[in-house]
Amino acid sequence: MTGGGAEIKDWRRYLQWELNAPDFQHSAYPAVVAAKSINLATAIAKGEKPDAAGYQINPPYTPKIKSLRLNYTASLEIVLQDYRTGAAVDRLFHQQPFGCAELQPEPDTGRYRFLPRYDNEGNCISVCHDLRPPQNLNLLLQLAEGSADPDLEPAPVEWSYLSGNRWLSLHNGNILADTTRGLLNSGIIEFQLQPVQPNICFRRSCTGCGRRFHNAPDSVCDAIAIHTQGGGRHPGGADYAPDHLSRPLPAGKIKQPVESLPAIERIVQPYTPTVANRRNRTAPSTPASASDCATSTGP
Repeated sequence: MTGGGAEIKDWRRYLQWELNAPDFQHSAYPAVVAAKSINLATAIAKGEKPDAAGYQINPPYTPKIKSLRLNYTASLEIVLQDYRTGAAVDRLFHQQPFGCAELQPEPDTGRYRFLPRYDNEGNCISVCHDLRPPQNLNLLLQLAEGSADPDLEPAPVEWSYLSGNRWLSLHNGNILADTTRGLLNSGIIEFQLQPVQPNICFRRSCTGCGRRFHNAPDSVCDAIAIHTQGGGRHPGGADYAPDHLSRPLPAGKIKQPVESLPAIERIVQPYTPTVANRRNRTAPSTPASASDCATSTGP
């Protein structure tokens, strides 16, 4: 077997077979046939009446493979106590949902885990393309409002981002706004993403953001859709009315900004608010519901 490249799945595989002596005599066949032909011609020239069947040479046998099986056993011993990330020829990788990453030592003990560690009861990973941190990321979350278990205390949501194949917390001043009230209703969450180290769990153009729950993930609403580049409508001036929270904004109502922005190609407002969403909102300075939120795309 031969192969090349860093990715095992890209290797070209083939088997090369060589016959030991004696082989099936394919190379000797032309010379033997020629010699018999000369002998036959000589006998005829001498006036003999040779039997042609005695000079006939059958072609060599060419076998055809009906089935072929290959079996082998390989073993390798790696002592995790002496393991160092990236230092050995033979390395261990954790297979993650979106890729793989070499084993990393635990921050608290310095030890290596043979199996990946998932301490949380619930995890959700969002992969964003073409981000260039440091920059802000606005996620519009459409939730199935009312799907949370009312008998459970809402579990705190921990947001993090992937950097150097490690999940780093965003709860150090990098969550600028959260109108979902901890994933209890649809809304927008604004993150301030810091520069990230290269990851091999995702492609180079991808950045991973994740939320996790140590327990009771049923205490928050189920997610229907997650959109990037979300923005909110802030009523004010002549457009503002004290009872605007009780009047839902139909889906598709928001189509363009008040002032044209070259960076925005189009605006999509895909949702109409639910009654529960409008009832849970009180501050007129925040979007009344998901219908007051829209996403934009660049040129």
